[in-house]
Amino acid sequence: NVSGFSLLFIIAFILWCILAQEHAKTSFDTAKTWITMTFTWLYVGSQDIWAIVIIAIYFSKYGNMKLGSDDSKPEYNDGTWFAMLFACGVGVGLFFFGVAEPIWHYTGS
Repeated sequence: NVSGFSLLFIIAFILWCILAQEHAKTSFDTAKTWITMTFTWLYVGSQDIWAIVIIAIYFSKYGNMKLGSDDSKPEYNDGTWFAMLFACGVGVGLFFFGVAEPIWHYTGS
């Protein structure tokens, strides 16, 4: 059973973090440093590729594809869509940093 295995793995991980806090902290710090030093180029490159793919799709024959029926009109124009997506991005940032930043300051990082 996949869920049972996942549950046992999560519980074991939590217990390891609780019972061996210093070792877990050292392991996480080491892993974070290694991932940051090794894979930053991959993250930046993948974001560049996604931007290029989105721009290519926009200017291809699929850029004007309707998502509804042939005779339907869009409910919102492009400016309104951009505003909604921008607001969603800002909202996600506020939810994340609303918790992350105070904790970051609290831990003295």
